[in-house]
Amino acid sequence: MLKTIRKKTEEKESLVLSTIRENQPISRTKLKGLTGIRLATITDVVKRLKQDGLIIEQGREESLRGRKQSLLRINGERYFALGLEFDAEKIIVLLINLNSQIKKIGKTEIGEDKREESITERIASAASSLCEGIPREKLLGLGIADPGVVDSEKGISLFSSLIPNWENVPLGRILNERLKIPVKLIGAPKAKVMAEFRLGAGKGINDLLFIEFGPGIACGIISEGRLLRGHNEMAGELGHTHVSDNGTICACGSYGCLEAITAVPAIVKKIKESIKAGSESLIKNSEDEQITAVEIFQAAKHGDKLCLNILSKAAHYLGLGIANAVNLFNPEMVIFDQRMGIGGDFFLEEIKQVIKRQALRFATGSLKFAVSPLGEKGGPLGAATLILDEFFQSGGRM
Repeated sequence: MLKTIRKKTEEKESLVLSTIRENQPISRTKLKGLTGIRLATITDVVKRLKQDGLIIEQGREESLRGRKQSLLRINGERYFALGLEFDAEKIIVLLINLNSQIKKIGKTEIGEDKREESITERIASAASSLCEGIPREKLLGLGIADPGVVDSEKGISLFSSLIPNWENVPLGRILNERLKIPVKLIGAPKAKVMAEFRLGAGKGINDLLFIEFGPGIACGIISEGRLLRGHNEMAGELGHTHVSDNGTICACGSYGCLEAITAVPAIVKKIKESIKAGSESLIKNSEDEQITAVEIFQAAKHGDKLCLNILSKAAHYLGLGIANAVNLFNPEMVIFDQRMGIGGDFFLEEIKQVIKRQALRFATGSLKFAVSPLGEKGGPLGAATLILDEFFQSGGRM
């Protein structure tokens, strides 16, 4: 009986705290209307939350009866969360408060040493340096946006096609022992779609796709307001869908994968091979290792026929892959990785045209498109948001 009462109390506290978070500043009367909880109960819950320093009263608003009501807000500086994203080249880490405001941000290069021990040490050092000066009791945890497949329950980074020999790395345990705070792992595309859903272009939209474009291809999926993870965290592996019978071998071991045809390394490889074979290009004099996606997109923007041709083919296949995802998940919005817009509108417009041509017209009739406003902050921001979400769902209990 006592357990049932305690559970119901915690559920009400969680609902009240989450409602304040999503609608602040808000009065107690509006809280009652949004939650359906009795005003007397809301008063008791608010009292506990204020005593714990989780909410503050700030400002007043007029009521229909002319009486001013105090407004409730989350006390952003009460606790903090860390978010970190890494890949084979860099680490981006940030610190946010309870209102998801970024307080600190840092960026570190991985360097030439790609060994597991070296990368984990760099990740630990980057996270540790950013939380200097913050008491450990004020840190809710660290969220990791992982570039590959994860076991979120065990905190293991299972595999990444982008990092050589990266398999079964107990990243959660390693960082927990080093930082002495809870650590949660999530796939990078899932973290990014969460960031867009909470804070970015997809805020307020319950069905959306985030398309990741860079060293790999993937998508994050929000369906009916919930993050779609899949049975074992494999939902959204768009880059490893089969789009060509004659495709090259993918790092995952299969062939004809979307990622092996349209990801940035595949595009760069095709440009290099074409230049070596004698094709004319504005970037012909660049050293092989220095050819970047930015150079390719900029050259295309200036009319480079080789770059335009290769990017057009990549856009075609990307459009096909995304059209399939649109047919499967019926999103209201598709959000493109910010990197997809670095060369102007032509690349994105070509992708959109293929999506509209190949997906069912009933699925694309009201489909919206956007480019992520969050950029490289999206991954770590979404990972940190994962930590905040768990905290608020618990009713603010550590």
